[in-house]
Amino acid sequence: IANEPAYPKPLRMGALNELYQLVFNNSFWEGGLVNNEVKSTGPKRIGTLFPGERLYANIDGGGGGAPNLQTDVDMFGYDAYQRLFPSLDLAINRARAEQVMYFAEGDPYKNITDITLYSPFITWDTLVAVDGNHELEPAAKITGRGYRDNLGKTIYRNYSYYRRTGDEEFLRWVYPTMEKQLKAIQKWDIRAGDHLPTDSILFSSGYDAIPPNGHGIYNSGLYLLALAVMKDAARRLDRPQAEIDAYEEEFRLAREQFESVFWVPGPVGGYYRFTDGISPMNGALFLDSFYGQHLAERLGLPDLVDPNRYREHLKLAYGKFMVYRDHAGRLLGAPNIAYLGQAIGIYPIPRDLNPFYSNACHQTEACRSLPVWEADAVWTGSNFVAAGTYIQSGRRFDDEELIRMGLEMGTAVATQIWEVDANGFQFNAPGWWPPTDTSHSTFAAYKWALGIWDTLESIKPLDIPDPE
Repeated sequence: IANEPAYPKPLRMGALNELYQLVFNNSFWEGGLVNNEVKSTGPKRIGTLFPGERLYANIDGGGGGAPNLQTDVDMFGYDAYQRLFPSLDLAINRARAEQVMYFAEGDPYKNITDITLYSPFITWDTLVAVDGNHELEPAAKITGRGYRDNLGKTIYRNYSYYRRTGDEEFLRWVYPTMEKQLKAIQKWDIRAGDHLPTDSILFSSGYDAIPPNGHGIYNSGLYLLALAVMKDAARRLDRPQAEIDAYEEEFRLAREQFESVFWVPGPVGGYYRFTDGISPMNGALFLDSFYGQHLAERLGLPDLVDPNRYREHLKLAYGKFMVYRDHAGRLLGAPNIAYLGQAIGIYPIPRDLNPFYSNACHQTEACRSLPVWEADAVWTGSNFVAAGTYIQSGRRFDDEELIRMGLEMGTAVATQIWEVDANGFQFNAPGWWPPTDTSHSTFAAYKWALGIWDTLESIKPLDIPDPE
């Protein structure tokens, strides 16, 4: 990898160096180091189903905040796990599947593990549910069943592990938990007569504070991805034809609704909007609109969106996102939201006038105002995955402009993290920074930046010998 000329040097250097997060973020193999003072996480302790199981944990914010292993954040680095350390990914997938088994609704919270101030030990926690709400941190109690993206992501991660390893025994074992999670999406998120999930105003996904408050393109794409995965997994496992047909029919209806809800035709170029909900971002462009489509393409699943519209959106959107440069003229990356002329964004309002900025914030999920407003921020992992989306689609459509755009986006963020010494981001990559400068940032050492392995995979699929 280090000597592969297909990977631009800033990207291969950044990807290899970013692996520090699998160790320096306080990772460890669990061998009995479990809190014995908390209620059991199920009929048996997590990890006892398989003799000799070694559970793996890695907190998401080694530099403060997020003292847990989260399915929404960790998913951005799944390429690094599956390609380089598949045994770690197997341990994570098994632990999550056990939680789904033990949780009555098949809908555990996004945190696979928690490491708190109350105990020096790790807790493999499935949590409890009260009146349909997770008894957890205040934000989750307020918004009900928060972080809905973790269900679709877990379904895909189980399936992609199987596709990359050929471990059919694992797929057969985990399939019932995949079914259970799909049913949880359909029960809790999809209204009668609807075929796409409806998101709450806050905490519906890892993009915590960007409220769709209606159908959101991110979770809707993940639901379509989950349906495509379930159909293919059922086919590979020789499940009843009626079951396969049911997945296919729901996928067809959901895909039709996706196009009618999100596609906005225009005189110059059309695009997919962020949400149809009552939200400041109602007509905006969302950087990570095609995460589900990108993952579907990765493993040869059916298109989740219209290919021609998809390409049209990418071409239109790029110039709206890649706008700001630092004092030396280097690109700063793309913010999550491009407002298309709406006077909604906070920047470039001076920081002392920014109502969402707070010096008192301790960079934890409980903090009500983060130093950088998420909607307008440049998220490192989102940029790397969006870069991968541009590159992969460019290869698919034989479109050199899309490839150039993706390489430019990914290289811009890798450069800011690893080559601009004044930023202080080396081995301390933040989750995000403002679109106008890097003078302040949020969530030091957050694992979003492991998404750079997605960029490499999109440039040229990684050819790594079997570690066994």
